[in-house]
Amino acid sequence: MKKEYAVYIDYKATAPKSTDIHELDGETLIEAICEAERYFTEDVYLMAILEKSGKAEKSKRARITPFTERLICRGCNNWHLADNRHGEQKPVTWDRYTADAGNHTMTIWEIHEAH
Repeated sequence: MKKEYAVYIDYKATAPKSTDIHELDGETLIEAICEAERYFTEDVYLMAILEKSGKAEKSKRARITPFTERLICRGCNNWHLADNRHGEQKPVTWDRYTADAGNHTMTIWEIHEAH
């Protein structure tokens, strides 16, 4: 199954972790939102739904797939678009790097473009 969505989680300063990204199985944006909300805990400050935004490119060592922020939720009570009209900066674009690492696939996320 292709992973079209992911959730970026930014934890509160008091939490043991700072950030995390989980790929989602939802096939539609609504399904992705419902799945993402399962990750909400009292330690979460902000969550963003990332959507696949281009074709994967192959390099010598990995497959690179761009994802762009679509929706943001603070306190997980109000999802809104990631744009200036909703008090947000322009959406951030992330690159997902996947590579075969022996008996498993390794995935690394990196900010490609932050505005």
